Formats: sequence, C-alpha cells, structure tokens
Amino acid sequence: RYEGCIKSRYVNNIIAYKGEEFVCLQETKLKVITEEKCFFVWGNNRVGWLHNEGVNGCGSLLSMWNLDSFDLQCNKQSGNYECGYYVM
Repeated sequence: RYEGCIKSRYVNNIIAYKGEEFVCLQETKLKVITEEKCFFVWGNNRVGWLHNEGVNGCGSLLSMWNLDSFDLQCNKQSGNYECGYYVM
C-alpha cells in the first residue's frame, strides 16, 4: 500500500509539473480504482477516467484526461483491449 502511494504521488507530480492533459498508465496492478484515487493522482476533480483491470492485474490500463480539454464520445473494452474516442 505504501509503495502505491509513492507511485501515485510521483504521477501526480508529473501531471502538475508538465501540465499534462491526457495520461495513460499501463500495468497498474490495481483491480479497483475509485474516483477519489483518480482525483488524488490528477490533482483535482476535473478528470475523466477509464480503467480496464486486465486479467489478475496484468494488462491493466488507466486512462485519465482533463475534462476541460477532452470529451469521451465512446468507449469499447474487451479483455485487455480498450479503445476510446475523444474530442478536444
């Protein structure tokens, strides 16, 4: 749990420093991701997100984006595959 907190804070610092608008994290190893966790990682609540848990944590994907910059139009998930269509 402590290691996960360090990784979350590290990603949060990158997003804050670089001003990223869209981030995709691979192999998160998390089976459940909450809205609060995404708010913490992103740094505010203006974040949209999708999580594909993969199989036993392998192949898991977490996509996060700035709601002021992108709008998710559709999303398809199948197994370890996730595809989203976003509009700026």
